[in-house]
Amino acid sequence: MQTPTEKNYAGVTYPGNVFSTSPEQENSGTGNTGQLNGLSVIARSAVIPFFQSLSPYYQQPSANNNESVTYDSKPVALPSQSMLNDICQGAGLVAQLAGAWVPQVKVLADVASKLCSAGSFAGKAIDYMQEKDAVKGELSGQKCTGEKRRPIAQSSMTREVLTAAAMITMGQIPVSAASPAPSNATDRPIPVPNRETLEQIGQNDSYPLSGHYVQTQDINSDVTIGSEDQPFYGDYDGGCHKITGQRHCLFGKVAKHGVVRDLSMVQAHVESNDKYSAVVACKMGEGSRLENLLIEHSRVVTNKDGERGAASMTHAGVITGHQQENSNIEQVWVNDCSVTSTGKSGAVGIVSGRAEGDIQHVTVKNSRVKTACDHSPAGIGAGIVEGRISHLTVLDSHVETDATDSFAGIGGGRIYDGGKLEKLTAVRNSVKTGGRFSDAGIGAGDCKPGGLLANTTAIACNVETLGKSANAAIGVGETGCEVLDTRAIDCIVNTSGDQADAAIGTGYLNGGKTEGIIAVRGNITASGESAVADIAAGQIDVFSYPSGHSSITKMRKSVQAVKVTVNGGLQNVGNVSQSFLDQLCDIADQRFVANDCRVMNQPSKGYGNCTTTDLLFAPSLPSSSAPSTLNTGLVNHSGASTALTALATGVQAGTTLSTGAIVGISVGVAAALGLGALFAWRYYTHRQADSDVVTMRVLSEEPNDE
Repeated sequence: MQTPTEKNYAGVTYPGNVFSTSPEQENSGTGNTGQLNGLSVIARSAVIPFFQSLSPYYQQPSANNNESVTYDSKPVALPSQSMLNDICQGAGLVAQLAGAWVPQVKVLADVASKLCSAGSFAGKAIDYMQEKDAVKGELSGQKCTGEKRRPIAQSSMTREVLTAAAMITMGQIPVSAASPAPSNATDRPIPVPNRETLEQIGQNDSYPLSGHYVQTQDINSDVTIGSEDQPFYGDYDGGCHKITGQRHCLFGKVAKHGVVRDLSMVQAHVESNDKYSAVVACKMGEGSRLENLLIEHSRVVTNKDGERGAASMTHAGVITGHQQENSNIEQVWVNDCSVTSTGKSGAVGIVSGRAEGDIQHVTVKNSRVKTACDHSPAGIGAGIVEGRISHLTVLDSHVETDATDSFAGIGGGRIYDGGKLEKLTAVRNSVKTGGRFSDAGIGAGDCKPGGLLANTTAIACNVETLGKSANAAIGVGETGCEVLDTRAIDCIVNTSGDQADAAIGTGYLNGGKTEGIIAVRGNITASGESAVADIAAGQIDVFSYPSGHSSITKMRKSVQAVKVTVNGGLQNVGNVSQSFLDQLCDIADQRFVANDCRVMNQPSKGYGNCTTTDLLFAPSLPSSSAPSTLNTGLVNHSGASTALTALATGVQAGTTLSTGAIVGISVGVAAALGLGALFAWRYYTHRQADSDVVTMRVLSEEPNDE
């Protein structure tokens, strides 16, 4: 007999996702949501990198075939200042309008706004040519690739000068148009080409903790910058480069509005006996930000004992050990990483051990979290969630605890009062606890009154507990909080201990409310003495909810289930239509899961603005429909050069204010209409073409017997 995580379609067995069609169809990148991702790829890999290239610190990458890109160095006569300003303002206006419609274009509007708000565009270009050669030369190797720029003639403006001059009006934005340097960072960027320079940060007056740093080469290092007493509060721009081999937290603490961004960390191995452990930052707080980061093939191991109580525990994570209030983690990708705690009372997670701030748009793949001793919660998002986590996507990952009172969850081990976990997408993950009172869930093991778990989608996930009173659920193991809109497709929940309840929704409900539970093709089992299994809630606390309580009535009415086995018996609950099933996963991460719950061709790399690296984190486009500006998913940088040629031609043609305005608006209109046409064509044609593939037909298909 096949397990609920193995389904046979067209003679092929697919583990996990029951809605897969075939490997060819999955890898094609087609589907109604896949086409939206195609636009995202274009924006990230072609349009956005073009505007990033306006930075004087940006170096043009080579094409995907590793051949150097050449440019026509023919000088272009300097246009009038008013002409350039009008072009800028006209294109910027249309970019703003387009950004309101297509989110990926918003960065273009941000760039245009900064370009046009700082005075004379052409005047600043001339200033740049005369005064900024030294800075440009210092930083010529940064921003993801390595060619040096040619000298600039003061009497003419090449295409490179046009791009560099444009960037001057942006102030200190050498890497990301959407991420300006904080006001407390020093104005002049300081290049970081090697470990020796990295070691100087915070160690002498020339490299202050408040400095603005730009990494210009890949670095092998185990340097720690700053400490809890003397935190880093500048701007560290990784320039899309790597730091390899870290053995301690890269930053002791990031605070006072400090920023770390556009950085990749690879093959870090941190073994710590400290209270706080991590790859990126031991601690962060006070308005600090970690954004656009990629962490791969790294692990954190801590063996220090803490004490019971969140504030007294040890904290370990890949991104940060302890994220304090009023701090932000955003746009982070983690692949093949692990965190292990062998000490008592330690909270551990991939993103953070303890999260009190805001975490958004994090993707974690093929990663593991484990604790071995008592009172040690574990989660992919965080061991303890006291702030807000939203848009967390976790793929092929595992959370495990072995001891007593050690909660485990994909989103978080525990959600405390005020903690929020929203829009979690979990695909092919597992959670397991071995100790007593160690609840487990895909959302969270335990959720306290005042907490929230909302909009969870779990596909082909397993939750298992072995200990007494260790409840389990796709949702929350034990809860007194609100559990809303949980959708489980092809999932298994199993408890074997006495008084260990199991459910899709909430294992043991002792407060709050559980509503909006949808289950398709699952299996729920509670085999221990006095253990209960059910859909929505396993066991319900009779003191909190006496017979006939309105919350329980409402919960039962909100349940919809198709072919879910509960302790061996098949259950179908609620009126479920095919059209409803076709939109079942509309709250999931649409980069990875289609509306009908098919798992998309999964990417695994590429982050933030660093789109010139391998774009495995973005679905690839079918070769038959790939625009000419793409080359196997990577930017064909000749497209950017062509765009600059068109701009230069338009500049030369303009001689009056009205002509300049017209040219600028024309550039913006063409870009907006082109994106709009591509958006509409790819979305609607593929949606129609895939109508025979995207239907789940859950109501008519039964698991096949072997």
